[in-house]
Amino acid sequence: MDFFSIHVDATPDTARKPDLIIIPALSGNLEEAVKQNEAFVPWIVFHHKMGAEVASLCLGAFLLASTGLLDGKSCSTHWMFANQFRSRFPQINLVDYKIITDQSGIYTSGGANSYWNLLLHLVEKYTNRDLAIMAAKFFVLDIDKKSQSPFTIFRGQKLHEDEAIKQAQDFIESNYTERIGIDELCNMVGVGRRTFERRFRKSYQQLCSGIYTTCKNRSGKKGTGKWP
Repeated sequence: MDFFSIHVDATPDTARKPDLIIIPALSGNLEEAVKQNEAFVPWIVFHHKMGAEVASLCLGAFLLASTGLLDGKSCSTHWMFANQFRSRFPQINLVDYKIITDQSGIYTSGGANSYWNLLLHLVEKYTNRDLAIMAAKFFVLDIDKKSQSPFTIFRGQKLHEDEAIKQAQDFIESNYTERIGIDELCNMVGVGRRTFERRFRKSYQQLCSGIYTTCKNRSGKKGTGKWP
């Protein structure tokens, strides 16, 4: 295996006070990747408290989320890892359909090349719109791209042990073009409505209506009405 060296100009201990911290995408086993970089967590938190803004690219959101700075906020990441993110960070509102998020000086981007749109957003914020447009034209980028939903393959959150809820999820995913009632699902799995809704939210970290809407949106088809 070939190796290469990266020679940096400074380390976190010697770097001057940053205005913007950019967390690159992680790769491989994400649990292990976060652990290998956990020493950066207090450094990121400290400098954010001192006024630095923080941006994560793609799966860098896992390290950013580990700092606690995203608690109670919205963020995006690669759609393929959305279920894993929701399972690990239920206190964060994952909007994985978005290309970028921007909340109080904390930025995140969606999957893979979505980071280009975040970089353009930062160029515009730190300089001006004209320069961002010029950069977009030079690199042949769609500066106004807002959603990664057209690229998403739906993968419902099923990393739980509630078989009744898995049955309901499978039914919704297979019949999203139909008008499905919650009472119908409750009767199908033999669970009372209040218990069903509580267990569904606990298992899926989302209401029944959320998965129903998600299935419709990501299929590119229109539903037959509102969730009953």
